[in-house]
Amino acid sequence: MRLLCLLTLACLVSGLILPLDLKAAESSVFDPAELKVGQVKWILPLKELSPGGKTEWGKIDGEDLFILDTNNTLHCVDLAKGTHKWVVMLDGSPSYAPTVSSDAIGVVIKDRVVVVLRKNGSRVLDRRLDFTPCTPLAANGEVGYTGSLYKESLHSVDMGRGQSGWTFRFAEIMSTAPVIAGSGSNLFLYVATHGGTVACFDPQLAIEAGPKKPSWKYQAGGRITADLLVDDDILFVAGEDRSLYAFGRLSGAIRWRYMADLPLKVTPLVAGGKVFLTVGADTICLDQATGKELWKAEGFNTPAGVVKSIAYILSDEGKLALFNADSGKEIRVVEANGVVDVIGNPTAGMLVFTDGSKIHAFK
Repeated sequence: MRLLCLLTLACLVSGLILPLDLKAAESSVFDPAELKVGQVKWILPLKELSPGGKTEWGKIDGEDLFILDTNNTLHCVDLAKGTHKWVVMLDGSPSYAPTVSSDAIGVVIKDRVVVVLRKNGSRVLDRRLDFTPCTPLAANGEVGYTGSLYKESLHSVDMGRGQSGWTFRFAEIMSTAPVIAGSGSNLFLYVATHGGTVACFDPQLAIEAGPKKPSWKYQAGGRITADLLVDDDILFVAGEDRSLYAFGRLSGAIRWRYMADLPLKVTPLVAGGKVFLTVGADTICLDQATGKELWKAEGFNTPAGVVKSIAYILSDEGKLALFNADSGKEIRVVEANGVVDVIGNPTAGMLVFTDGSKIHAFK
């Protein structure tokens, strides 16, 4: 399972790889065991606190690295030091990736919601809901939002009491994680359904009556199965109608629309003024402002990040290719001994990855 930060939750920031120290690289072999490329920052074996656990999900957010392993253990790691801040054993296997907000971590386990404080891992909520969520939970302070299998609804949850609030009924089920973006009067909730509806809502509290209608709505030409992405004032939506939509997130107006050759099923990556879009086995690089196609990386379909005009893109075979982000010229390809799952963040100043049982960080 390839790890990219992904989730999310809330969201948050996409997973990005940082530049390798090419001058220090004496070998073309990207070896997780020996770390022959780059300067080792730290190595953290998961077995220290979770014997036998393997990494299932990872996300960097600010100064923290969050890991969920196969023992259903949630780890919070100090990104700079590679040491644990806390661990929490979850009673059950999460249905979806956890969601990370500024003060809490939310986990959906079947029909339960578990919330732990980000600062110390204290469990503040563990309640069974009266419905089964069909999406991860997007949280905004005391209220959470998720999709419900029952009656194809957007559902609000009172996070303090774990009780259901208002619902908004769609014609089909929600198929992606809800996204909350903005602040103050520009704070909005974005959702998409399996039938291709994209909708923007005022994120009302669970104790309120709930929205009567969306602030704006758009009907795409096909299913939407890739999670939505908000970058600044643009909402990016990848659809199976082969379209990547760039909406003005406040107005719902389409800034631009890119038509691909194949259905789009992966959330794009936005970095360095460019949009990196997975189309089949390839990655298409687009200009973020106009949607104009700039270049294509053939055979590399998992964009991981752009830093200092270098784009890092992985292949299904576990190869890591470095491209000039402006010209698309290939700089080099680093061979991996097996698939390497990458977790990264451009503000972290390091590359973080896992070989399953260990977390590695280097510059």
